[in-house]
Amino acid sequence: MAQGRALVAIFALTVACFSVHPWVAGEAIIEAQGVCSAAAGCPKAAPELEQGGQGDASALLQHAATDRHKVKAHAIPQEGLSLGETSAQAGANSSLPSTRASEQPMMTDVKAAFEGLGSGQVLRVNLGRLFPNGYSKGYMPYSEHFQDIQRQQDENYLYITGSGETENKAHVFVAELASRPSTGAMGSNTVSKWGTPMNPPRKDILKKVLRVEGEYWHAGGATSFGNYLAVGAEAGCSSTERLFGQCSLESRIHFYDTSNPQSPKKLPYVITRKTASAGAVGLTQQKDGKFLLVVGRVDSEILDIYLSSGKSLESDPRFKKVKTWYKEALLAAPGQSADFGQYQNLHFVRQKDDKLFMVGTYRTSSGLGEDTADLFSVDCHSPWRLSIKKVASKHLSCGSGTCNFQAGAGLYVDSETSLIIYATNWEPQDNSIFVNEFVGKAGSGASHGWGR
Repeated sequence: MAQGRALVAIFALTVACFSVHPWVAGEAIIEAQGVCSAAAGCPKAAPELEQGGQGDASALLQHAATDRHKVKAHAIPQEGLSLGETSAQAGANSSLPSTRASEQPMMTDVKAAFEGLGSGQVLRVNLGRLFPNGYSKGYMPYSEHFQDIQRQQDENYLYITGSGETENKAHVFVAELASRPSTGAMGSNTVSKWGTPMNPPRKDILKKVLRVEGEYWHAGGATSFGNYLAVGAEAGCSSTERLFGQCSLESRIHFYDTSNPQSPKKLPYVITRKTASAGAVGLTQQKDGKFLLVVGRVDSEILDIYLSSGKSLESDPRFKKVKTWYKEALLAAPGQSADFGQYQNLHFVRQKDDKLFMVGTYRTSSGLGEDTADLFSVDCHSPWRLSIKKVASKHLSCGSGTCNFQAGAGLYVDSETSLIIYATNWEPQDNSIFVNEFVGKAGSGASHGWGR
């Protein structure tokens, strides 16, 4: 196959987006770019039940073709506080550390590291005896395929999600690359120290297969944050149903404790989305200790933003949906197109000045076209406005036939100055899972890749 170029998109998001003005009742309609107010005559929609494991529920304003710019927010606290935060809690939170290095390093300059992303190095994971039947169609369109790839923080473990149609199970494949370092870039395990090609070491192998659930067997996007993994699982859908837009829009978000990466432990709560898919999932923790979750619906054309009231993921943190953004609200800087890609994966990155970035990955033309990296800024000019603006583009190149960002790609924050993107292909080949590793460092420019 010819080389494919992999696409990455970065969004910048200020934490101030989630501090809002007081309201007199338990619910409010917020007005923003991409949302509307009660005064604007937004019709009341049927609620979607979005449940945490302990029975939390919040109403979702379900959009129609003519009402695509609507969202309902939840109880709004005192001015200047985060959603769900009291003034007493705010005082306590002021002493919380702004850098949670044990979960994910905060970067000094996300954009500079992004611009330094270079050409990829190829790794291979031996399938071993644990890999299930299926994942062997060999051509598009796929209904059984890999969907995302994540690296455990400061470990040489990878998590690869998959939609297991043959087993009717959503999968998470746990791989250990024991020959590679646990910190920093792993580097290729298919090239010897003399520069000659070689097979991957036997110890770089699939260690465990997690069967997430059977009802929703199409595993969507995932995100690894510290010792936790969030995995989206959608209702099963054949390639024919997907082609004609007949897939059921139902999903759940599952959470795992990965402090023992060889044997992740499923946590006793989920987020249930009765009328919305979960093709992409991103997770981070704010300065106040609360968790921020983004869930992309079909091709991330619509982004749902959740905020927790709890500050630990070990028990149900009680996520509630607080904002929804539609791609029609996209802005573009001079010289940039207003195209918004079909992002298959979304990942947060925090910067030391408290700006929050989100990386999205995809390949154009549903995995057949030219791959491009888009850089977005996402800003809140006031508590009522949310804007996402395309500001730059970047291209990466996969080794021939070894990865496709429309299949699965994920972000890993290596250090304050370095980030890494991992990407895989739709299916295994040659009895192994191929992975590409792209390293970006602030100050390295575009010398190892190319961009515009």
